[in-house]
Amino acid sequence: MPPPAHSTVVLAPSPAHSTVVRMPSPAHRPEGMVRVSTTQQGNVRDFRARKRRLLPRCESPGRIFHARSSVLTAREERLTDSAIAEILADVLRYDNGRRYELHCYVLMPDHIHALLRPLPRGDGFVPLSEIMQALKGVSTHGVNRLYGQRGAYWLEDGYTRFMRNDRGYCATWRYLRANPARAGYIRWGGDWPWWWDWR
Repeated sequence: MPPPAHSTVVLAPSPAHSTVVRMPSPAHRPEGMVRVSTTQQGNVRDFRARKRRLLPRCESPGRIFHARSSVLTAREERLTDSAIAEILADVLRYDNGRRYELHCYVLMPDHIHALLRPLPRGDGFVPLSEIMQALKGVSTHGVNRLYGQRGAYWLEDGYTRFMRNDRGYCATWRYLRANPARAGYIRWGGDWPWWWDWR
């Protein structure tokens, strides 16, 4: 399939600055997509950064989510260090059945993947943002205390996607299961000590 046609849109009408970006032509523009106006150069980058931070907070009550979070590149401590892996396993197990139903997770040296379903609370569900904040906050405290460090451990941004159907769920589960082999840490079909599933 050929890539969609594009049109050029000037986002900054300021006489001092003009930022040009490529946007899909109207025929290929998703419904609800609008032009963004800005008055100074650099606001486009700020808008995109804010958009990336907000996207993981989108909620879809009752759905199963694939959530991914990464460690700051400046931190040398790896998630696959046995002591850190145990901290994360403890945090995940503690909230399993309290905030969410955990289906599986895999720890890679610098990031974690998990499939989970937020549990009902009151007249709604536990917010995914609360789940990820708890995971990052408690584990950061544990890692910093263990290694005598201070400050953030996780990147602020993350990735979340809800599973639309069984096919997507199974494909994501297989992707997570094969992630260590795909990255070259183990042979295909081998066991990865930092993989867990509910079965």
